[in-house]
Amino acid sequence: MSRTGILLAVAGVLMVFALASLSPAPDTVAPSSPEKVVIAAVASPPRPAQRPPPIVALPDRRDTERCEVGSGAIERTVFAEPISLFGGAGAMLAIDSEDNLYIAENYTSTGSRVTRVAPTGIRSTAVTDGVIGNVTGLACDTAGSVFIADGDGNGISNRPGTNHVWRLRPGETSPVLFASVANPTGIAIDSADDVYVASFTDRAIYRFHSSGAPVGRVGPVLTDRPYGIAVDSSGSVFVAGFGANSGKSGGTNTYRIDTSGVLSTFASPSLIDAYALAFDATGTLWASYYNSLKLLRVPAGSRYEVFPGGWTADDAPNGIAFDSRGALYVAVNGGRTTATAAVIKIAGAAPPACSVRRY
Repeated sequence: MSRTGILLAVAGVLMVFALASLSPAPDTVAPSSPEKVVIAAVASPPRPAQRPPPIVALPDRRDTERCEVGSGAIERTVFAEPISLFGGAGAMLAIDSEDNLYIAENYTSTGSRVTRVAPTGIRSTAVTDGVIGNVTGLACDTAGSVFIADGDGNGISNRPGTNHVWRLRPGETSPVLFASVANPTGIAIDSADDVYVASFTDRAIYRFHSSGAPVGRVGPVLTDRPYGIAVDSSGSVFVAGFGANSGKSGGTNTYRIDTSGVLSTFASPSLIDAYALAFDATGTLWASYYNSLKLLRVPAGSRYEVFPGGWTADDAPNGIAFDSRGALYVAVNGGRTTATAAVIKIAGAAPPACSVRRY
């Protein structure tokens, strides 16, 4: 083959390979011309419903605590006169949450009674004469019930006591039996409305649930015979030792029984006949000393002090109680500050208590 023929043959083979490279493979599909892509308009998702702003809980104004602070001046007035009082063994006082004052009146010809005096000074009868033998102690719980000790006390009269504690519920006119205690005298109620009763005969303090179910004796048997009692915010019980040892009077000490039942002497002044006890809004304990004609106050953690001048003009104090404004009420024998037995109101004796006001 000539040189020219060879070149033509090679050129032909190259042409075949070039054409083959331009042809699609037998098992593949040539792509078609690109299609126009249309993006559909997508609707926006619905917006959530508009929610109201969150409600912020505000303090309940109905339960706002407020105090009305007075001028600080001490003023003494006669609040209730006359009252029927057997000095040294009657005229216990109690005040309810509405500042109504209850007075034990024993020296009457027809029997003992309990008198109610509104803050305005209007008097009414809570328990009529003769329903109860003797009223030797009074206390009020948070529900407005009045508890009444019915004992002989310190020879209160010729009428024997029933050795009962009675309860007068709000709106009722006759008390019902709450508990039986030998010669009950002082009554106190704690923050849980448990009731504490002093037994003059047993020289002991007994505790009862608000239902009347007995809990038991609080602390040991006492040396002195107890009369007035009080309970502080921690649950400790304070006892006025009116009757020294086995006698019916002459006690000088005020005792404390803590929540563990441990007995200690809280105050031992040079006074006689510790009679009634009450706490003011600051936690200061007050005591009436009947035959020493004095009122004693014992600030927390401090030594006792005689309230200036007794502030009963050295009259014999019996029952004592505080109202929510800090006024101290004292039942006195009379003949010194008043012509007859009466209840003296000492405004400004202590700071007012903060009480819940509804509005």
